[in-house]
Parts: sequence; structure tokens; C-alpha cells
Amino acid sequence: MDTNRYCSMCGNCLKACPHGSLRLEIRNPIKEFVTQKKEMPENALIAVAALGVVAFQAFVMTGPWAALRDAVAASAILSNDVVFYGGLLIGFVGLAVGLFLAASRVFSRLTGAEYGTQVRRFGFAFLPLALFAHIGHNLGHLLGGYRLVPAAVAASFGASVQVPQGSDMLGLMVWRFLQFGLLAAGVALSVWALRRLCAATLTACAPGRRALPFALLTALYAVALALILSLPMASRL
Repeated sequence: MDTNRYCSMCGNCLKACPHGSLRLEIRNPIKEFVTQKKEMPENALIAVAALGVVAFQAFVMTGPWAALRDAVAASAILSNDVVFYGGLLIGFVGLAVGLFLAASRVFSRLTGAEYGTQVRRFGFAFLPLALFAHIGHNLGHLLGGYRLVPAAVAASFGASVQVPQGSDMLGLMVWRFLQFGLLAAGVALSVWALRRLCAATLTACAPGRRALPFALLTALYAVALALILSLPMASRL
């Protein structure tokens, strides 16, 4: 009961307060994002690892993934799907986290701030990018898989409906525009978060070359995600 990090509005803190305080204050949702008092490295690294997970999930639903899987199936070790999937997932997540740790090290040297503090503090800034990239990927399923809905509903009642063939709900260009627009919004929010964290917690972090490591890392993440999202999605029909 000494932190509201995982608050679910259960009200137990009011009943357990030893001082008899029954006051509940509602704060701006982004306030504690930039004024963290008890940064935890595992939470910050999970936020960065989410980028690797999103990239992995998006990649394994593309056409090139199927070709890659068939190409490595002949290998005695990688022929096992569990080993192949697990190894690739660890690779994606490890690369995302490793790049973040490297950027934190460079940032720490430029600012003179403690390395571990930067890891715990700035990892959360990449959550918007991971979230919007995930939404952009799922947008492909929404616009490309809507034709499956009538058949799925009919099958639940024992009926059979022919799945219509045709193009996606929107044209490919519009679809890509929406996807990359969401990705750009995620980049903008992550950059905004980095600037707010700098301004709120580290006076030496002025806009300019000191913040360049994290800015370049954000751009690198965005380019990698954009390349994966640009790959043709595998058909599920």
C-alpha cells in the first residue's frame, strides 16, 4: 500500500490508511509518467521489450515469414517450431532492449547522470511507439479480414456462408497511409515523452546533442517497424 503504480481503484488504500484519511485525489493520467518516484528497471525494460514483441508478432504474419520458415525447416535444430519461434522472439526482444541499453549508456556519458537511473526512467517513453505500431498492425487484420466475419457468425449457428473474394475494405494506399500515420503518431508521442522526462527529471538534459541518442533510437525503432509493416501480410483465407 505504499505505491499507486498498479492502482485499480479498488479503494483498499482508503480502508487501510493508518491516518484515517478518506480523501481520494484524481490526478492527470500523464502526471506520474514524468514524475516517477520509484522507478523500477523491470517495468522500464518491459516497456522497451514490447517493441520487440510487436515487431516479432507483425513479422510472423507476413508473406516473407512463411518463406523464411520453409527455408530453415530443413535444419535439424530449427526444424522445431518451438525452438525457431522462441529463438526469433528472443532475438527481436534482445535487439530492442540491447539498443536501448546502449543508448542509455551513451546518454549517461553525455550528461554525467547515473546509468541505471536513465534505464529506469526513459524506458517508458517508448510505450507510445509500441502501442501505436501494434494498433497499426492490427489495422491490417481489421481492413483485410472483415470478409471472414459473416462466415464465422454463420458457422456458430451451424450455417455455411461463402466467403466473398475481393480486395480489402480500403485501397492499399489508404491502408498504408493509416498505418504509417499511426506509427508517426507513436513517434511523436515518444519524442514528446522523452522531452518531458528530460525537463522534469534532469535539468542537464537540454534539447540538442545530449538527447540525440534516444532521438536516434526512436527513429531507428520507427524505421524498423515501418519496414515490417510494409511487408505484405499473409492471407488467412
